[in-house]
Amino acid sequence: MFIESYPKFERDMILKAEMLENIKNYPRNLVHLLYQKYSDGILCGTGIQIVEDKNIVVEPGLVKYKGIIYYHTTKEIIPCEPLGIEQILVVHFEEQADNINDITYTTQFLLKKDGKVEENEMELCRFILKEGAVLRKDYQDLRDMATLHNTVNIILTPFAGIGSATLSPEITYRFGQEMMKFKLTDAFDVSFVMHCMQQETIQKEVIEQYVRCRVPNAERGSLSQKQLHHYLTVIVDDTKRGGNRGGMMPGGTRRMLVD
Repeated sequence: MFIESYPKFERDMILKAEMLENIKNYPRNLVHLLYQKYSDGILCGTGIQIVEDKNIVVEPGLVKYKGIIYYHTTKEIIPCEPLGIEQILVVHFEEQADNINDITYTTQFLLKKDGKVEENEMELCRFILKEGAVLRKDYQDLRDMATLHNTVNIILTPFAGIGSATLSPEITYRFGQEMMKFKLTDAFDVSFVMHCMQQETIQKEVIEQYVRCRVPNAERGSLSQKQLHHYLTVIVDDTKRGGNRGGMMPGGTRRMLVD
């Protein structure tokens, strides 16, 4: 059965252990119920910002890994060195610590230089910072988000979705912004772009279906996040050229009207 119960804290009442248990468990139970169907990845927050032209700031947020939801409540500054090689900022998940009073799951931020993301790690961004250069995140357009040199790249960052991880809302929002510059006449385009403009996480399956409708020659099977970003840029470029505003790109269904 469904139930809602909360303790009453009033004068002269005896404080019972059950009352404190109720307060302790409610937030945890609520969060796990809300995100029980979601894959591993970033649930909310955990944005990346740049300070002093070279250091990365990881903002507060929630991430999910192997069914456990981890929270980060303070801003974390990660100093970056101009090494001229690809560096990957990851969340490294530690083994659980079974203490006398609690069981704790901890993480740490690592800036890796070997180009590998291990099974117990989650990528937040990657970049190549050269000596004397400035690390940036002010993307010029959707295609620019794929740049690595002196630019924060978040294309491979997994955002939690129902069933499987998906693209960052920053990427889909940028796609929506660029598509809004054009006169869209196809209802499918308009619907997807409006979805993107809400700045919320879009399920991977939805993005894949949209890509396959707009790019008929797209690869079959499950698409990687890198492929999804690529095809979204292809759609923007095609729309910019003014062709196929009805929704289909070359290779799709064609229709001829005869007067």
